[in-house]
Amino acid sequence: MTRPPLSSRPDPDGDLREARVRLERLPVTGENVRAERQLVEGDPVSEILRVAREMPADLIVMGTHGRTGLERLLMGSVAEEVLRKATCPVLTVKRPPGPAL
Repeated sequence: MTRPPLSSRPDPDGDLREARVRLERLPVTGENVRAERQLVEGDPVSEILRVAREMPADLIVMGTHGRTGLERLLMGSVAEEVLRKATCPVLTVKRPPGPAL
C-alpha cells in the first residue's frame, strides 16, 4: 500500500519565525509600562521561572486555556504550576472564546 504524498512538511524554522512575528505584534499599552518579550524553547514552567528570576521580573502575566476538571487533571496546567512556584506575583488571564491571536 502506498501512502499519499504529504501536503506540507514540518517547518520548525518557519514556525519559529512566525512565533517571533506574532510575539512582536503583541501590543503593550501605557506610558509607564515596561514589557520585555522573549521567545525561549524548553519546558514551559522551568523556562518561565528561569527567565523571571534572571530579569528579575516584577510580574509574570500569562494566559490560560481555562481547563477544568478531568481535562486539567490529565493535561496539567502550566499557569497553575508557575503560580505556585514563582517568586514574584503572577497575573493569569483567561482567553476569551474565539480564534487564537
